[in-house]
Amino acid sequence: MISFVNELSNDVFNNTKKYLYLTKLKEKDPLLSEKSMNIFIFYLAFAKYLGVKKTVLFEIGTAVILHDIVILSAPEELFQPASINKDERKFIQNHTNVGVKILAKEKVFSNLTLKTIKHYHKNIGGSGYPNGLSGRENSIYVRMLNITCMYEALTRERIYKKAISPFEAVNTLCTI
Repeated sequence: MISFVNELSNDVFNNTKKYLYLTKLKEKDPLLSEKSMNIFIFYLAFAKYLGVKKTVLFEIGTAVILHDIVILSAPEELFQPASINKDERKFIQNHTNVGVKILAKEKVFSNLTLKTIKHYHKNIGGSGYPNGLSGRENSIYVRMLNITCMYEALTRERIYKKAISPFEAVNTLCTI
């Protein structure tokens, strides 16, 4: 446990901006920061299983934790249990671009981090947003984030949808 605390302390010291943004997410919506941490844990387990190098994990971990940073500037209406209007849908479909702009201003986030955040809503077949990349046009890190986000969404209870079991979630992901 002491080594974990030492590593976390070192990471917070070296990457203060990342953790400050995570704190801002928690202030905006505690469930959002919890969601980001769950995805981070799923992602790291997935990456470890695939043999992703630790050096890349530190860099890509930032993208995973901050992939929904744009929520800080999202209209409050998006958090209400109602259907979304045309303008809100437009915001949602552009949110990855807005998130990248927010983080790019800081000049501390890598190109890999920013590209991963920008493209994680792209599905293997090319559906999704913000632009028409598909399949292997997206990096393995983008595809992994897309999968872990979908898994987390399927297994989390939401206002408009019940959670499904991890088995059902994996089965669903295998059919997409």
